[in-house]
Amino acid sequence: MQTRDYLLEQVHAFLKLASGPKVEDRVSANRLGMLVCGSPNLVSRLKSGKDVYTSTYDKTIFVMEEWYEDNGYYEEKDDVG
Repeated sequence: MQTRDYLLEQVHAFLKLASGPKVEDRVSANRLGMLVCGSPNLVSRLKSGKDVYTSTYDKTIFVMEEWYEDNGYYEEKDDVG
């Protein structure tokens, strides 16, 4: 599996969850592209087989992870110390 395919798989799973009807902070494919790189075409470019820079890959993962965290999909970590 190529890195682009892995990213597209992750984006697809994210959008399926983040664009659901019961989600308060909804994210569409266009909005994800705007959040990541200021272009609504990011997801369509990936789907058409185009590549992205590694910085765009990293930013995409960061934006999705931040959304998951902000919307309660990760357990709270206890501060130890």
